[in-house]
Amino acid sequence: PRLPWGAVKTDGFGHITDFIEAPPSTFEINAGVYVFSPEFTALLPDRGDHERTTFPRLAREQRLAGFTIPQGSYWRAIDTAKDLTEAAKELAASGR
Repeated sequence: PRLPWGAVKTDGFGHITDFIEAPPSTFEINAGVYVFSPEFTALLPDRGDHERTTFPRLAREQRLAGFTIPQGSYWRAIDTAKDLTEAAKELAASGR
């Protein structure tokens, strides 16, 4: 996926040497569908974000696995109701 913002390249002195609009990410992203056993719910915090507490702990314990989405697959962040509506339109238009 591409980053949703622009990036800059700098030289050794911190001078900006180039602007890159929405560059591809060099990291694998945390996205998709999670599949856990029923016991997982006991690991969730009473308050706070599981992505900042439970997931990092399970990763350190090597209790998580991920699968790469094949290159060229449709992927879109869905964070709001508007995103969901737009994704549905995109999928309908693509015939998928």
